[in-house]
Amino acid sequence: MAMLTLDNGQEKRTLAVQGRLAIQDAAKLKELLLEALAGTDHVVIDASQAESIDLACAQLVCAAHRAYAKAGKVIEFAPPPSPGFLSALADMAIDPIGCPDDVRGQCFWKKGA
Repeated sequence: MAMLTLDNGQEKRTLAVQGRLAIQDAAKLKELLLEALAGTDHVVIDASQAESIDLACAQLVCAAHRAYAKAGKVIEFAPPPSPGFLSALADMAIDPIGCPDDVRGQCFWKKGA
């Protein structure tokens, strides 16, 4: 299981991910993403210490990105995710073509996270 922590900064919140982010972490990930959405206009996901991500969690991040965009808020990765995280995304072949028109230009995966 991954370790997920939400740091409440003054201007933004940081969601730190350590370990393997997999389906058993999906409920906690969703809870933290919703909590962050309610409390700030800017959320940063720090996946620099993440070993990998599975499809369920990648889909949650996509859904969060759409929700944040519709709410006029920002969610982004910083610093760049770990090589294992990026490799897992590449293996899933996630493509921004599935994003709605209003979010496609800002798609995480288009930039390689």
